[in-house]
Amino acid sequence: MNKRAKRIVLEATIGLLLGTVLLSAAGVYILSRGPLSISALTPIIEDALNVEGSPYRVKVENTQIKWGGWDRAVDVIATNVTVVEGDKAPLAVLPEVSVGVSFSALLSGDVRVRKLELMRPSLTLDRQPDGQLVLSMDGLESDGLDEEPIAGTQIALPQQTSTALIPEPILKALTAQPQSQTFFGGLKSFSIIDAEIEIRDHAIAQSLILHNANLGVVRSPAGLLATLYGTLETPTENTNISGSVSVFRNTERIEAKLNFGPLDTNLPIRYLPDLVFYLPDMTISGQIGADFNFQGQAEHASAKLDSAAGSIELNATPTGALPAATLTATFQAFDAAVWLGGLYDVENVVAFMPRVPISGTATAQLNDQGLPSDITAELTSQI
Repeated sequence: MNKRAKRIVLEATIGLLLGTVLLSAAGVYILSRGPLSISALTPIIEDALNVEGSPYRVKVENTQIKWGGWDRAVDVIATNVTVVEGDKAPLAVLPEVSVGVSFSALLSGDVRVRKLELMRPSLTLDRQPDGQLVLSMDGLESDGLDEEPIAGTQIALPQQTSTALIPEPILKALTAQPQSQTFFGGLKSFSIIDAEIEIRDHAIAQSLILHNANLGVVRSPAGLLATLYGTLETPTENTNISGSVSVFRNTERIEAKLNFGPLDTNLPIRYLPDLVFYLPDMTISGQIGADFNFQGQAEHASAKLDSAAGSIELNATPTGALPAATLTATFQAFDAAVWLGGLYDVENVVAFMPRVPISGTATAQLNDQGLPSDITAELTSQI
């Protein structure tokens, strides 16, 4: 009897496992053919997105369960999500948003949204001639011929109004503790997946496109981490870029980094004309970064650049009001004549440069006009 009981239990277990596998396979097959509309979830998701006491109201047209691939499994998708403040025009119009919720919480009625993902949006960042930045998003198409399409999102981004390098509203968003009464107050993670971002500068009549852009923001009691990567289409070539912003609450420090592949220096010079005195006319790649305190003041900046002239690593520490700073440059097989030869209006300096790569370190003290007041160097070469 004992052997027979064990056999029955074993057969039942195998049957349950096979049944689970078959049901899972059937579920994956059904979801892979297209999203399933679950309208019963719509009011629940809508209530979860509407924070009590918040001035913002969220309306969800429909909710779907969608197969997100083996790396994402099942997504709960809220479609045609509109965010409004009172009687004003929609603050945001989001065609497709992945909502991170717990299915066990859904069954118990206790729904708390901790993760939002905006899927494949088309974004436009416009820089007006007066410097104002406006972020736009595509609107929603109407279902009927007589209905007007819902206008896309247009948000004016905060401008720099002081000597601080980081605008105050952005600085506050990075450093302040989350407020439960704000729309994003309860979120731990927010992402934009596979976006197409067009950057239009009306002041210089230039446009750039960032393809397959992915932005992620993860928040914790210790701080915040924001990451971005994508492919930048420029007038001359495409280059991969990635960057991050890390906020450390315990040390009250903000760390920003940007990595870029081969990039024609004419591109950044178009946006910051003063760079023509520092960047030669050539292709460079590397990393730039900066550390700030919680008051938005720069405490350190660095750059590591590779080009046809060789490699150079720069470190700058402010000694007062910018641009007063201590600047240290480390050279590795660096041909200064090639680098300086590509700069604007430095022919007389190049005439005195050795035509051989150099290695070593140079330090300069810059005054409040950005000019060197003292230079020391220890350099070596084949000569």
